[in-house]
Amino acid sequence: MTLLPLVLLLLPLLAVLVALALVVRRDGLGHRPPPRSHHAWDDRPA
Repeated sequence: MTLLPLVLLLLPLLAVLVALALVVRRDGLGHRPPPRSHHAWDDRPA
């Protein structure tokens, strides 16, 4: 079975990518845009 080493190699890589995506989404890496300027279509006057 040559698939097992591939899975064992890709699984930690996938876990690292998911963890990194969660951290970036939650933390914003310190330069998260203000909530109003994130979507241009949300900035129209009420």
